[in-house]
Amino acid sequence: GSLLAGVASVLKSTWPATKVIAVEPRSADLLSRSLMVGTRITDGGPAGEKAAEGVAVGQIGPEVFRICDALVDEVMLVDEREIAAAVRDVFLDTRAVLEPAGAVSVAGLKQYVARRPPAPSAPPPAFVAIAGDASNIEFSNIWSVNSLLERVAQAERTPAE
Repeated sequence: GSLLAGVASVLKSTWPATKVIAVEPRSADLLSRSLMVGTRITDGGPAGEKAAEGVAVGQIGPEVFRICDALVDEVMLVDEREIAAAVRDVFLDTRAVLEPAGAVSVAGLKQYVARRPPAPSAPPPAFVAIAGDASNIEFSNIWSVNSLLERVAQAERTPAE
């Protein structure tokens, strides 16, 4: 939340037309729900172990909420499969291993681009995903990330019913 509020403040004061999009895991969508009702809500956090537990909080801070309410244009929600696919894609493209919380923004960017393809005659748009906490993965967690990636790969091979 604080990273989002700070980046949104700088972007909107420098380039007011810039669209600022927050991304949250569906299992930890506290900002989205708080903005929908217009006030900070309290939550116990996601139940059970989730891939991106590093971004789950019990309540958005008052100043962060005020700034996000004023400056964030949209909040996108991503699921665990999208987060795991983002971890995999970043690794395949760069050989960097993002922890799942750091890959949430990449998952959101992929979802955003897939849902809004640019017009063929338009110049290519510019996008930025900030991968906070991206290098903070604990070695012991690599196996759980790998397990999640294997489940995603299996789900991608299984046809939807």
